[in-house]
Amino acid sequence: MATRIFLCNRTDNSSINDLIKEAICSINKGYPYRVFWECGDIKTVKTGDVVFFKRTQDKPLGYFASGVVVAAHPEEQLRLQQDLYKNLDTCYSGIDESNGNFYVDIEWNSCVDFEEPLRADLLKANHRFSGAYFDHRESGGSFKEEYVCLLAEFWDKHIEKLIGHRKGASLKATTPSSIQERKEPESAIPISSGAGFGNSDSNREIEQIAIETVTAQYKQQGWHVESVERIKCGYDLRCVKEGKREDVEVKGVSGTDLSFILTAGELSQAEQNSNFVLWAVTSAQSKDKHLHQWSGIELLKSFNFNPIAFKAKLKEL
Repeated sequence: MATRIFLCNRTDNSSINDLIKEAICSINKGYPYRVFWECGDIKTVKTGDVVFFKRTQDKPLGYFASGVVVAAHPEEQLRLQQDLYKNLDTCYSGIDESNGNFYVDIEWNSCVDFEEPLRADLLKANHRFSGAYFDHRESGGSFKEEYVCLLAEFWDKHIEKLIGHRKGASLKATTPSSIQERKEPESAIPISSGAGFGNSDSNREIEQIAIETVTAQYKQQGWHVESVERIKCGYDLRCVKEGKREDVEVKGVSGTDLSFILTAGELSQAEQNSNFVLWAVTSAQSKDKHLHQWSGIELLKSFNFNPIAFKAKLKEL
């Protein structure tokens, strides 16, 4: 999956400040914020691509949001409306007939105040980004893969600082367990912690143990393993061996019950990405760990998926 840069300026997006306020509110409540955005005449955007949004035209220039490309609702997918677009991905939801520019659906999972972007000039001046390209002229262009994790690292540090000043929000700081706690009645039956259930501290510990366990498993088998957790692209590890690639999502569970939370991005990966693999590590904190593995297709066939939260938006009359 690619990492793409989408562009935004005040001239074409005069309501961007209001959009960001809505997004921060939504993300702070534990929900990604859905937008659809122009990508020019680019036809290669895919569901699951990671995205960064960049402020352009007037200073300060830089990145103010990040997220993932998602599938449009079936009734909005261009490929199902006209044979001309049948080869487009499910994320394409519109086209401007006046100029031929396409639109794709995206979910933001983090964003900051439009006046406080991660400044592109400071990144360009950093020697670690030597060779990276920051001057995209069209929305939807790719960012060099070798610099993606570094960009995500700088983005995480930037957004963490602004969250402290209430000028940003990230789903990384709003766990699925917090949504569950608001939605479930007090009489709800307790279940195993980890994989989105339980308190955030224990979840982080269990997930880290699970990721380390699966990473070791791949490395023992001769795979090159790269962590892409910072990118929030719908999986945790990118594993490559002899031309074969697996995009690995890891779930850690403290007990033996195979039950865990999937984000919308992870489910999209299972549906759309043929390289997607999910590993669940049960009894993660014990010496008697058990590892379970499914491809995306196997996952969809083997599990029931039950929503634990919904985003409600007022209908337009």
